[in-house]
Amino acid sequence: MTANSHLPSVSFAAQLQAAQLLADAGREAPCCCRVLIVDDDEDNLMVAQYAVESFGYQAIPISSGHDAVFAALTQAPDIILLDIVLDGLNGIDVLRHLRQNGIRVPVIAVTALVHGHKVEEIMLAGFAEYVIKPYMIEDLYWVMARALEASKDKEQRVWSDGFDATDYSSDRSMFPYCDLPSDAIAG
Repeated sequence: MTANSHLPSVSFAAQLQAAQLLADAGREAPCCCRVLIVDDDEDNLMVAQYAVESFGYQAIPISSGHDAVFAALTQAPDIILLDIVLDGLNGIDVLRHLRQNGIRVPVIAVTALVHGHKVEEIMLAGFAEYVIKPYMIEDLYWVMARALEASKDKEQRVWSDGFDATDYSSDRSMFPYCDLPSDAIAG
C-alpha cells in the first residue's frame, strides 16, 4: 500500500473519455515538450503519464522525490507535475532542491490537499500552478497550458528564492518552454 492509497484515484475510464474528447476537438501535438511527472502512487502516475502523452508531450514518470531531483537535473524537462505528498522528500522540499540547483521550469503542484491554508502554502513555496486530485485530463491540460504560456510570454514570475523570469527572457537555455496550440490560452 502506497502513502497515497487512501486518496481517491482518478477514474481511468473517465480519463480515456476526456482524452478522446481532446482528440476529437482536433488538437494537434503542440511540441516535443518534456514533462517530468512525479507521483508515488502507481495509478496516479499512470493516469498522468497517459494524459501528458495524449497532449503530444513526452512523459518522464518518476515515483520518488529524490529521483525527481536527479531526473530534473539530468533529463531537462520543460515543465514538472509534482505530487505534494511523497514518501521521503515531499513535493515542497523537492521544489526547494530544484530551485537551489538552478531548475527554473514551471512546476505544477498535484495534490489532494484542498484546505485553503495548504493551497496557500503550496503557492507561497513557488509553484507556478496547482491541480487538485482527482482531476480531469482537460483540467490538467489547461493548468499546464497556463504555466507554459506564462513562461513563454515572459510574465514576471517571482519564486520564493527571488528568481525573476524576465531577467532571462532572451536566453531559452535558462528558461525553456514549449510551443502551445493557438487555442491553448483561449479557454
